[in-house]
Amino acid sequence: MKTGNFILSGVLSVVLMQMAFAQWTPVQGPTQEVRYLSANGTDMFAQTNTGFFYSTDNGAHWAQANSGIGDSLLSAFPADSVDLLLSNVNYQIPPLPGSLNQSASQIDYSSLATLVTSLSILFPGTTIDSIYVSLDTGSTAIRLSQIMASLALYAAGVDTTDILSKVRIAEASFSTDGGTEWVSFQEVISSVSIRATESTENYVFVGTNRGVYRAPKQNTGWEQVNSGLVDTNVRALTSIGGAWLFAGTDGGVFLSSNNGTTWNSVNTGLTNKKVLSLAAAGYSLFAATNGGGVFVSVNRGSSWKAVNQGLSSLVVNALAIGDNALFAGTSGGLWERPVAQMITGMNESKNAVLESFTLFQNYPNPFNPSTVINYVLPATGFTTLRVYDLLGREIQSLVDTRQSAGYHSVTFDGSGLASGTYFYRLQAGAYHDTKKFFFLK
Repeated sequence: MKTGNFILSGVLSVVLMQMAFAQWTPVQGPTQEVRYLSANGTDMFAQTNTGFFYSTDNGAHWAQANSGIGDSLLSAFPADSVDLLLSNVNYQIPPLPGSLNQSASQIDYSSLATLVTSLSILFPGTTIDSIYVSLDTGSTAIRLSQIMASLALYAAGVDTTDILSKVRIAEASFSTDGGTEWVSFQEVISSVSIRATESTENYVFVGTNRGVYRAPKQNTGWEQVNSGLVDTNVRALTSIGGAWLFAGTDGGVFLSSNNGTTWNSVNTGLTNKKVLSLAAAGYSLFAATNGGGVFVSVNRGSSWKAVNQGLSSLVVNALAIGDNALFAGTSGGLWERPVAQMITGMNESKNAVLESFTLFQNYPNPFNPSTVINYVLPATGFTTLRVYDLLGREIQSLVDTRQSAGYHSVTFDGSGLASGTYFYRLQAGAYHDTKKFFFLK
């Protein structure tokens, strides 16, 4: 009897210890309010109300890049999405010496992305080189690419205070015709204020104060796609598998499974509907709210569960995924928690697509050094999954065997590859599909 009690006591102690550790923990880094977060491979970025922080090891260690960065035009959007909006931005920034080049190339230009995207929506065909900036109401014009180059240098720690000390959004005017006609930043942003970007295989999306806009990746034609989007004050966008697009709004989360053509509300269990940020890890979806903390869904938003154990602030401004952990930027600093802790015991509902052959976009993308490729087979059969370079040469065979119907997941390690664009192709019987992905060292 005593032995049984001893064993029971030991088991209870283990359970209590597990419960104690199953919670959010503060990150040894930014301790101020974190307003923006982004992740790109193993690199992560955070902007607080006093400065800009970065990590190069999936959020394990953080350093402050520049104490004055909080007053600059920088905030945080995913780098790949920004590149889609400003397709030639990397060619506008001059080479930097040594290690500075890599750090600057990862900087996010969201405020400028907001401006360029807003202008391109309002004035179709606008490009970065057609935009001029005046800091003196039109007397002197500076190309936007020059401002961006200075910002990159500034973020990398190079002294460019001469130009940046003069850049104040409230004083700037913009021209898309070389200076003949000028428009204020406020006029542009008050018309279309960009809060988020996301991309699928064929489209790039922006979330705005007027709903969601989309444009095919092959041209610059924007259109509003708000059918069913009851609340058009969109603050966050993310996607799962390239098939399901989610919008976080002041009125909750909305889902589109047809590239934004129609939207449906998915808010059961979401007790706070002012959603400030969204993040996806595999098939798990996380929502950050203004006062309700963090929520998780494993069935594409059909139901939500709060996961706030240990979180000191329920005002969560931003989310980012790094190395199987979720990072939350709150009014009380930066916090992290393993994804597995928050989804254990929750049943994922994947049956909705089991009847169809589906190859999902890899996650993360861009990646360094590894990424996960998920796919669905509607029937048992011989399956191949191979990786190719831009010239069509096979890099690696990931799957070459008979597989059962259902969901499958494969990890690809790109160690040893050069940075660049690659393709992965899935073939199963008569079905086949190919997707593009990006390796960034």
